[in-house]
Amino acid sequence: MKKGMLGIVGVGVFVLVLAGATAVGRMAGEEAGSRSKERLQLVWPSIMDMPVNDRALLVGLAMTCHVEDRPAIAGDVVECLRDALDDPHAALPKGIDRNSARAKLDQLLRQQNV
Repeated sequence: MKKGMLGIVGVGVFVLVLAGATAVGRMAGEEAGSRSKERLQLVWPSIMDMPVNDRALLVGLAMTCHVEDRPAIAGDVVECLRDALDDPHAALPKGIDRNSARAKLDQLLRQQNV
């Protein structure tokens, strides 16, 4: 009987640890996402009003270069996104190749006079 009780307690502890780790991971992800959005808004204040495809490109590049870890300076954000285009594992939206992504990023930057 003692082995059965230890097993139940062990499973319970495991479930609690897993739930806690999931909650911490979710909070960290939400915080990183919020910082990424703030960084992108330095360059594109109305990013949330942009077409979905444009936002998807910017978010994919931001995720690739970890823009949330860069200083909150517009020039650093732009540099980060450009660096992401050179990453062979860049998170580009489906159907967009690296050259098209580069051209679109340049267009979006010109629209903001950056």
